[in-house]
Amino acid sequence: TVAPGGTATYTIVVANTGNSQLTGITITDTLPTGFTLTGTPTFSDTGTVTRSATPTDPSVGDNALTWDSWTMDAGSTLTITFNALVASNVAPATYDNTATVTTTETGAVDDDGLSAQDAGTPATQDPEADEDVTVTANNAITIDKDTSTATVAPGGTATYTIVVANTGNTQLTNVTITDTLPTG
Repeated sequence: TVAPGGTATYTIVVANTGNSQLTGITITDTLPTGFTLTGTPTFSDTGTVTRSATPTDPSVGDNALTWDSWTMDAGSTLTITFNALVASNVAPATYDNTATVTTTETGAVDDDGLSAQDAGTPATQDPEADEDVTVTANNAITIDKDTSTATVAPGGTATYTIVVANTGNTQLTNVTITDTLPTG
């Protein structure tokens, strides 16, 4: 769960569950609209995982992320962890995120879907809800009252300005403003 303007953390785990080396591995992840990469991703691995000397990596601010040029021996895993900035205007909802890995030997395997187990992902590795991010409503309102007449003679007029602003990301309804003026 994240509020608009906040940061969501994603972790992609690629596992070579076969019995031979996989080559030409490319990992892609198109983030939901309004989500963009922030900061530098971290990589960790188990087993033998290598990468070419001239890989492609996404840049901060990108929405379509690609990491390429990996090779993984049988039984190896690669974990990529990264943060995504959720724009302040992203509407409250649950957003699904799909990562895809493509190898020379297997073609594309993704973790797509809102429920159930994906055929290309090992059991116990993909509870589906783990790739969803819920953006919460940010109901927020501010009010400011100022006067342009700090001193008023008896019988004079004081002028007040009241400014009300919806500073959240949802429409506010039934907003009532009450201002009790001093007697006299």
